[in-house]
Amino acid sequence: GELLAVMEATNSPANIQWAVWQLLMSLPTQGSRAGAIRDQRVTEWGSILGAGCGFWRSAYALQIIDSLLLPDSLGNGHIQKAIEWRRSFLASGGFQQLCLLAMTVDKLPAWHGRDGPARSALLPVLARVLKSCVAGGSLGGGGG
Repeated sequence: GELLAVMEATNSPANIQWAVWQLLMSLPTQGSRAGAIRDQRVTEWGSILGAGCGFWRSAYALQIIDSLLLPDSLGNGHIQKAIEWRRSFLASGGFQQLCLLAMTVDKLPAWHGRDGPARSALLPVLARVLKSCVAGGSLGGGGG
């Protein structure tokens, strides 16, 4: 949480935010945040994705969602768990929030003036997650 707070601070220079993001991506995922998303204890997807939570927090949540939709391992039931998680995510309004995020990403706090590397923290992952939800990604399972 502290690193994300540094990144969301309006007075943090873009190069510092990007360096902190790269550091954050090298660390293990924050357990409580990942657990809440994995177990879908999020009562409102807008609380972790979108203007209400900021650019970097949205990017971090998307990284977690991406890992749940497209697991690293294909064995031990991981594919089935990903398909089930996707179905639940779609049913709970997660996809609608992703679409809203995609349509309003340029309005996120701290978005304006972002250079290519910072945008690359969000846009490719957002596109991959949207594709996974619409087409089922490489896991199969259809469009929902």
